[in-house]
Amino acid sequence: MKASTATKSKGPPARAIRSAEPKATIRAFKSIIEALNDKDLFAGMFDADSWEPWKAFLEALQALRMSDTHLALYRQHTGRSEPPTKPARYAELVVGRRGGKSRILALIATYLACVIDHRDYIVPGELPC
Repeated sequence: MKASTATKSKGPPARAIRSAEPKATIRAFKSIIEALNDKDLFAGMFDADSWEPWKAFLEALQALRMSDTHLALYRQHTGRSEPPTKPARYAELVVGRRGGKSRILALIATYLACVIDHRDYIVPGELPC
């Protein structure tokens, strides 16, 4: 049997280097809620009342100003009295079957890819979209 020639990583695991503070300021052309309501982007896809808890989650995730209704939902489901003041860097969700997780995560991925300004992160020769 041959000995393995793979080398071990010398750096700490990714979780060990996470910080509570963002490494850079993220610039977006509009908030995820503004994009959600934009008729040229996502409007119509999340209009049903059943999406309101998800909208409250998105506002909490990005520390956006919450409506009274969304703040009440946030308080009811988290047990916290005040909404977040800083955007989350990480979130774990437990969502039941047919809870809308695939659609909301697709929304978040599309938002991050298309609405966030990535010009500060491209390398020479790469063109921003």
